Amino acid sequence: MRGDDNQQEGMFSYVSPEKRVPTDHPLRPIRKMVDEILKEMSPKFQKLYSDVGRPSIAPERLFLSLLLQIFYSVRSERMLIEQLQYNLLFRWFVIVQQAARSSNAFLSAMKGWTAAVGAC
Repeated sequence: MRGDDNQQEGMFSYVSPEKRVPTDHPLRPIRKMVDEILKEMSPKFQKLYSDVGRPSIAPERLFLSLLLQIFYSVRSERMLIEQLQYNLLFRWFVIVQQAARSSNAFLSAMKGWTAAVGAC
């Protein structure tokens, strides 16, 4: 007996991106090394930013995003944003263990950042 072809509007995933990325993936050691370097640089980043005003995109996330752009030869920041919206590996590398709401806020901010960079 043939089953119905019911299309689901949404799909929920209860597996974290951390568990979905294979343990032997080449980005894992790179991420670990970059995290250690960025942790050391964090106080220097803090000195460059004002204590007042609207929070910016964390420079660490911008740097991780640009690394992915280089590693995967993404041609433009707009294509990078597109990859960050649906590529689970990219999301894992840049937005580790973030709630969906903050991930979406990051992507919206990245869109604004690329628009501002493109306008220059």
